Parts: sequence; C-alpha cells; structure tokens
Amino acid sequence: MRLSEWFTARVSACGLFHIAYPSAPEASKTELRSIYSQLCQDDMPMVRRSAATNLGKFAATVEYTHLKADIMSIFDDLTQDDQDSVRLLAVEGCAALGKLLEPQDCVAHILPVIVNFSQ
Repeated sequence: MRLSEWFTARVSACGLFHIAYPSAPEASKTELRSIYSQLCQDDMPMVRRSAATNLGKFAATVEYTHLKADIMSIFDDLTQDDQDSVRLLAVEGCAALGKLLEPQDCVAHILPVIVNFSQ
C-alpha cells in the first residue's frame, strides 16, 4: 500500500502498522519501522496527518530501544512539520508517548514540545 499512487491507500496503511508489527519477524519489523518513517515524510499532508494520528498506537507496539531511537525521531520530525494540522496531531500524541517513556526521557523529549506549543 505504501507505494500506491493513491494517497488514500497510504492514509489507510498508517492505521495498520500497530496491528501487523507485534507478530512480524524481526527483519519485517525493521522494514515496517522504515516504511512508517517514510509515510511520516510523505508529500501528501493527509498521509502525514494519518501517520501523526496513529503514531501513539504504533509506538505502543515497538520495542523500547526502537521507541527511543526511531519513534522519537519521527515524533520530533512531525512536530516540526510545515503543516499546522500535522504538528497539532503529533502534539496530541504526547500523552501516549509519555506513558511509554522513562521519566527522564519525557523531560528530554516530550516536555520541550509541550512548552513550545503552549507559547
């Protein structure tokens, strides 16, 4: 679906990662994280909005080491997106990500985003 010319397929695909990821073999998990990252950088804002909306669900299925390395990088990129709607949807996911992180990681990654968007 990710290679589809129709953005609607890519939008729908964003909502399926949290279902497929837990039962995927390790090699496929690496590919799924990579594809999700690509969807978060898609040319179509609708795709990026869907990826931002579903980031918390996907993050909940990702191993902690990849959460810190991959998902937080994706989160940072989404909170700096050109589109207001993408940024706002990413910030709405702060609570879901905050529940998954250690307190010191919340202070380092989540708190600055909340402070920035509250100003």
